[in-house]
Amino acid sequence: MEKNSGFRRKLAMSLLAASVALPVAGVAAPQVSAAEPAVSEEKKDVMKEMLEKLTPEEKAAIQQKAMTDMLMNPDKPLEQVAEDALRETVDPQKYQEIKKEVEEADITVEDAMKARDEVTNSPVTPPAQPETPEQPETPEQSEAPKQPETPAPSTDIPADPEQGTKPTPKFVDLEKAPWAKDAIQTLVAEGILAGVAEDKFAPMDNVTRAQYTRLLIQALKLNQKVSNPPKAPFTDIKQNDWFALDVATAAKLGIVSGVSKTKFDPNAPITREQMAAMTARAMEAAQLIKTTEQKTDTLNQFKDKNRIASWAQKDVAALTEQKLLNGMSGGMFGPKEKANRAQAAVLIHKVYSFAHENE
Repeated sequence: MEKNSGFRRKLAMSLLAASVALPVAGVAAPQVSAAEPAVSEEKKDVMKEMLEKLTPEEKAAIQQKAMTDMLMNPDKPLEQVAEDALRETVDPQKYQEIKKEVEEADITVEDAMKARDEVTNSPVTPPAQPETPEQPETPEQSEAPKQPETPAPSTDIPADPEQGTKPTPKFVDLEKAPWAKDAIQTLVAEGILAGVAEDKFAPMDNVTRAQYTRLLIQALKLNQKVSNPPKAPFTDIKQNDWFALDVATAAKLGIVSGVSKTKFDPNAPITREQMAAMTARAMEAAQLIKTTEQKTDTLNQFKDKNRIASWAQKDVAALTEQKLLNGMSGGMFGPKEKANRAQAAVLIHKVYSFAHENE
């Protein structure tokens, strides 16, 4: 890691490791030795105060954004994932205030992990006297609080900013997939997807089999259909992989069967027919559609229907009939083509909407 990223690591990791973003999606937290010196009370107080600045809605949004970003971008530095989640979720003024506090207190990742439980389980006692005594402690109880004619600049942040007013990030590369723009912006606004950077979504990048499996399981909440956490039946998946539980759940529900009896190939780009098959089976597991008696006549619209694998034909037909899946240009379906982030976003958006309409 370059030296100039040191402060970024302190900012993002210290706050989020102590609150909501770590560990998520199976990402292991930094190991801290018990023999190391304890965190000072001053640093603990600062961390508690930072968490008090986050509303429950902001904490939930931070966690969702961080988890989705790690899912879609497994190679992205974790400190960048955490910082992006914080910056894109909270009010800019609040972000700058937290950033300043972390810098001044010199809080490190190790500090945050050592004090995690103590910080997150102990509420902060607000100061008895505010810094500006002329301001009433509880202005909301005053019948008609007076505003000074020329109020002094303040660093205070409203305790409950309006929700849903934050603009959707403006990705500069969505023109590469204009047909997916609305779906991408909607999913990002809802915290289901995230960009690869503040202004980039990378719509044409490939999606891996593990990434798409997790998107399906989480979008349809299929993890709730499995009572006991299963173990993935594949030798190329470790128990602590961030996607292990999702793949195991998908395997138990019959959504995935692997590329062989023992291999799942989690990091391989998913093909369009694989994506269709997994999606249809996931929706069937969620009791949204049935594919067992699905006819394949609807595949006649695709010039390359004979290239669709026999094991995927009913699934592709089911999604096409429900108008959840479209073909490509020239009347082709492109079953062996690698699915990209834009295509995955459009399909997940349709599935997510379909599920909510049929609740």
